[in-house]
Amino acid sequence: MKWSVLNDYLMVSDTQPPYKVCKLLVAGEAHYRASVQGEFICTPVATAKEACGVCERHHQITYPREVA
Repeated sequence: MKWSVLNDYLMVSDTQPPYKVCKLLVAGEAHYRASVQGEFICTPVATAKEACGVCERHHQITYPREVA
């Protein structure tokens, strides 16, 4: 899964459907949330890397590759 940084607050994956990681500022502290198709798939985490990991695990479970 490869990520494109759209701006300081949003990253988007190259998968179908695309996953998004958004940065939220709460009382000046950054939190990151992963989402797919408009739905959050985790609670806020401390780093963007953690949120990307959530997306990758979710994609592996929800959209497994078919073995030929």
